[in-house]
Amino acid sequence: MCIFCSHERLSILNQNDNLILIEDIKPAAENHFLVIPKKHYPNVKYLSRNDLPLEIDFHSKSNYNYYSTEISIFSLGFHWAPFNSIEHLHLHVIYPFREMSLLRRWIFRPNSYWFAEIDAAVQHLENKH
Repeated sequence: MCIFCSHERLSILNQNDNLILIEDIKPAAENHFLVIPKKHYPNVKYLSRNDLPLEIDFHSKSNYNYYSTEISIFSLGFHWAPFNSIEHLHLHVIYPFREMSLLRRWIFRPNSYWFAEIDAAVQHLENKH
């Protein structure tokens, strides 16, 4: 069974009807969280245009108000397959992203072949036929 699907094993910090928020077990910065849909999707490429409301929910600032931090210092994104380490869609919420090590900045490099910021993922869905 998927580690993210068995919610009882996760230390949930916050949640709504569709998403849960947990701390990343290997943080890339002082604050590194994962926003995980309760419904199983292997990765962002499995989403369709019908899933855009979920993407918008991911992007909603209300999910991050729990930490009352300025949203502009966040890095919000997904690893593109096959570069995702867990086969369950999860959004990385990292801040302050400017304080990441050089290696971590490379791993979470915005809009690279392996990591997409949330706006690029939404655009990918909007362009899907």
